Amino acid sequence: MPMWSAQRQARLSRHICQRKKTIDNCIKKVFVPSTDNSDDGLVYYYVNLPTNKAAEYYSDYFGADSDKLNRYTKFYTDSIQVNEAASIYTAGNYSIYDGSNLRLLKGIADGVDMDAQSDALQRTYTALNSKLLTDYADLPTNAASVSLFTNIVNNTNLLKIVPNSGNKHTFETEYQGKKYQAIVINGNYTYDANDKSHNVDIIVATGNVTLEADFTGTIVAKGRIIVKKRPV
Repeated sequence: MPMWSAQRQARLSRHICQRKKTIDNCIKKVFVPSTDNSDDGLVYYYVNLPTNKAAEYYSDYFGADSDKLNRYTKFYTDSIQVNEAASIYTAGNYSIYDGSNLRLLKGIADGVDMDAQSDALQRTYTALNSKLLTDYADLPTNAASVSLFTNIVNNTNLLKIVPNSGNKHTFETEYQGKKYQAIVINGNYTYDANDKSHNVDIIVATGNVTLEADFTGTIVAKGRIIVKKRPV
């Protein structure tokens, strides 16, 4: 943990003064024992701040010494990425890093019941993951207890199209002058740059699907969906 300068101590005190506590008793120490030796391990120090003050303090800290935070971040990781178009709900702010510059972003928090929002997002995820629905209320009874593949794929009809292991069938359609493909396969499938060039945006497989190129669309796999690391 970095040593606090007098300036940073004053800044931190400003954010915790409403709790009538000093810096010393607002720092929580957590000891994490080693898996090999319970007498050895790591000690972490966390600053305990009210939720609304934590975001304000980190913003101040970032503004006062963003160059040092850049160096710290570069030491631990090559990048921190998020979808900036997404609605990110957080009680504080968060950082992204492109390999050279660290940026501070503010999530959606004001006026939001974070517990209720968390529950709502969990229900939406369950509905999407179970039957490609966005409204949990529309989810049939017991649908969440079985897989998406079982819920939406008619396996009997699928086997009429691809009866034998390894069989593959490609459907093609055109929309607004652009051709798209859907692939149905009995077994495992690997999506690569060739598929991307042919606008494959639906894949249904009875086995695993491995992604070796950027993919936008829908995958329904009875097995796993494996995302390969992009080459550097």
